[in-house]
Amino acid sequence: QRKPVRPLPGTRPVIIDDIAGEADWPRILGGVDCVVHLAASAHRGTHSQIRDVERIREVNAGATQSLALSAAEAGVKRFVFLSSIAVNGSNTSGRAPFGIDDRCAPQTAYGLSKLEAEHILKAVQQDAPGLSIDIIRCPAVIGRNAPGNMAQIERLVAKRIPLPFASIRNRRAFIAADDLTGFISARLAAEPSGANIFMLAADDRISTPEFVRAIAAAKRTSAVLFPFPATMLRGLLVAANMRDKADALTGDLDIDISSALAIGWRPALTIKA
Repeated sequence: QRKPVRPLPGTRPVIIDDIAGEADWPRILGGVDCVVHLAASAHRGTHSQIRDVERIREVNAGATQSLALSAAEAGVKRFVFLSSIAVNGSNTSGRAPFGIDDRCAPQTAYGLSKLEAEHILKAVQQDAPGLSIDIIRCPAVIGRNAPGNMAQIERLVAKRIPLPFASIRNRRAFIAADDLTGFISARLAAEPSGANIFMLAADDRISTPEFVRAIAAAKRTSAVLFPFPATMLRGLLVAANMRDKADALTGDLDIDISSALAIGWRPALTIKA
């Protein structure tokens, strides 16, 4: 953790100011059996990703390499890494759902850094077969105080600012935070088994206007949406160098979760109210 908080019973908190800095991993990982690596440089807009591409790579790939190598040396048995569906691409409009056997085609510095981290982890596992590594690719995580685009939409909905989303007819995958943590818990309890990639998502797919209305309902208010041609909205966002937002707001995102279903996992929560 980055700052002191009240520790959970049975835990030993360790302050790490910068995961890409000089963390004393051998001392921190002493006696540790499992590592769940969730830290990343994320939720940055297109301009920020372009400006800070090396820092994003340093945190998301470089720090992951240092942590994984130290975990292998310390005798850690399990390493769970939260990657992102961004390694596959930004949208599935006009194509089949993303699957684990697809050629990866990240469209952002964030996605590229996560893909590099995945390659690093596979190499570490090959050299340290006693360390089991699970890579989890998932879409946006829905939960209390979610950051990024969801936080921005929540603020706009709370202020009842009119949004030009009523004409959008897309299908987006999400996952509930409880389903993600449930899957991680299940993997920590499973028998170690080399290097694995899993894709997660809720069972349902939801359009941008449906998603905004669901947020409004959760906040006990109503969304103010007005019609605006989706193709024109996308074109304006792309012209403003905000392709990531164009994909997130107007594009489809469908994910093949058969890799997770095959080991007995099922999402328990739906996104639609």
